[in-house]
Amino acid sequence: MHAILLVVTKGTTRTMASSIDRRELGFSPYIGASQKIHHKGMKIMTTDLQPLKGTKGEIPVDLLVPPSPKLWETTPGNLITYTDVVSDPMDPSGQLKVPNPLTVTVDALRLAKEQKGLLSAAHALLGQMYDEKKQPTGKPAYVFGGEAAQHGDQSLPVLLINAGNAGFDVMQPSGNHIDLARCADDAAYCDWVKQVHVSSGIPLLSVSVHMDGYFLFSVTHVKRARAIWGQKFEGTDEQLQELLLHRMAKILIGAARLGVRVLHLFFGQPGEVPYYGWPFHEKNGANVAAMRQRFYDIMNRLLPLAKLLGIYLCHEIHFGTIALNADDYIFVWKQLGCPDNLCLGFDPSHFWHGEPWWVALDKLRAAGIKVVVAHFKQAVLLDGRPTLGLDHDDRRRGMMFSSLDATSGIVDMNLYAGQLTLPGTGLAEFWHQVCNLPIPGYAEAEDPHWNTWDILVRGVGYLQRTIGPMRLAQAHFTEAMALKA
Repeated sequence: MHAILLVVTKGTTRTMASSIDRRELGFSPYIGASQKIHHKGMKIMTTDLQPLKGTKGEIPVDLLVPPSPKLWETTPGNLITYTDVVSDPMDPSGQLKVPNPLTVTVDALRLAKEQKGLLSAAHALLGQMYDEKKQPTGKPAYVFGGEAAQHGDQSLPVLLINAGNAGFDVMQPSGNHIDLARCADDAAYCDWVKQVHVSSGIPLLSVSVHMDGYFLFSVTHVKRARAIWGQKFEGTDEQLQELLLHRMAKILIGAARLGVRVLHLFFGQPGEVPYYGWPFHEKNGANVAAMRQRFYDIMNRLLPLAKLLGIYLCHEIHFGTIALNADDYIFVWKQLGCPDNLCLGFDPSHFWHGEPWWVALDKLRAAGIKVVVAHFKQAVLLDGRPTLGLDHDDRRRGMMFSSLDATSGIVDMNLYAGQLTLPGTGLAEFWHQVCNLPIPGYAEAEDPHWNTWDILVRGVGYLQRTIGPMRLAQAHFTEAMALKA
């Protein structure tokens, strides 16, 4: 992974940069498969490269891979400054010092300028919900695209061009496509991310960092998470936990440098739990209390930084995590003091094990927790099969994610899209009123039978045909019966 690390030794600072991330050199099987990129160290050599041309934009050759690093400290317009140094978590001796990513100062005016710049770029592509006189423009409530977490085999330029060619209006890149921790220190990389989005014709509105959240809460004590993380670490579990916390703080800083205000997270298992979680533990027992305390200790250090940077952390309710259902999430949210920037990235397909998705939404709305990101994903339940399991083919289990148009699914997509816009839910308030944009609805492709990109294109197309043209009701339908032309 390409990362920049500032190391302070005896009063001097040195910079170390790894080689270019392999993922940055990957090309999609859908376009550009004949184009090859070779690298040796930091030197890039290209063979027969051509611009990536799409229906919504064109990415020139010089934007196909990120440029050489350029530190923010030497770049005009630096809006975030580290104010302290701490022991490097990667140094077992504890002698090396690195900038503390949890203590920074922020130029509020420049931060607001970055956020406004990102919104202006989105307005140019998606339009606005209200005109200069604050009157509705009559635009549909939603625009649709995909969640990119399952498409890490595509580089950011290829992903966005493919999205445009498939007719998507938006795309939510993941940590596989944008290394936000690198954005924290590398000004050239940060600028490259912006330019790629502008050139592609796909706006940057939010980023999903599911795996980083999963690692943050799980790597030190969950064998499966440690295996997926796949890195060697010689220090203590405490140092590893601090390293992962530092990376998440850098992710927040990198998002702020881009002007991104919304991060979609999946916080994983905050305690040593059996697969798929809390049903195996005594309700509100010692194990659950310990997990909640761990979640509190970690989030309590991150939330002030996110608040300072104007970032909403949007967690998912998901079986096997700190938030198995709405009541779990409400509990830890209140334990943390009801922070207004700890929100929800809502996925209705996760509510297959008891609590229906609409009941969860009602509870969250009543508690005051806002939904800021919405995934559109379907799940089906097949009687007579084991619901879940890691030891057999997903195609043979009783609960599986499926195409959005599955007639036997647990989610009515039309009803779901409508319920998300109820006053107090937060989604329409944030995107329509705060951002003056249509709501970005992200389809998520998880079907064990079909190619993930094919099933994503099918799902987005379904949403665009059925919900894409719809405008919100201005009054109850019975009132229209009394109207006359």
